[in-house]
Order: sequence, then C-alpha cells, then structure tokens
Amino acid sequence: MKVRLGDKIIDIELDIIDVDTIKLKTPVKTGKLRDGWRVDDGDIVNEVDYADKVENGTVETPGHFMAERSVPQMEDRMQDKVQRQLDEPGVLELPDVRIII
Repeated sequence: MKVRLGDKIIDIELDIIDVDTIKLKTPVKTGKLRDGWRVDDGDIVNEVDYADKVENGTVETPGHFMAERSVPQMEDRMQDKVQRQLDEPGVLELPDVRIII
C-alpha cells in the first residue's frame, strides 16, 4: 500500500483493513452472514444472499447497518496502524473504504 506523507510516498506492506468490527456488529442466527465478511482488493465484501437486506433493512424489517456504522472505527484503526509504522508525523491520505454487499 502506498501512503502519501507530505511530499513523500511511502510503501507500507500491511493489511490495514479488517472486518472484525463489522463481524462484532453482525446479528447471528447461523453465523453464515457474520462469516461472509471479507476483504477483496481493498473492498469489504459480503456475498451472502441476504446481506443487503440485513444491512439496509426492508419495508418490514429495519436495517442493522453493521458495515456502515463500522467504517469510521475501521478508518481510525487504519490511520493508527499506518501512523505507528511511519518515522515522522504527518497527514495521511488513506484509501477509500468501499462496502460491497
């Protein structure tokens, strides 16, 4: 991953996106939905067929928004992890986090 720090671009080898925060907020009946969260090329993905209905809700059921609510926490953790690896403080431009369900 390339991180811009001022005028420098630093290459950091670190898997900075994890889905543990989303998994903790995911309602569980069988565990299939919770276990469906993964990172694929920097995108957060859940291909379980009912993931969108649980995340966003339906006319009959309110959404849980487990992924949407987790992104700010994940971004904070990403920034902390990257900052710890850098020698000098500065403004980081982290990649956008996309959720695909």
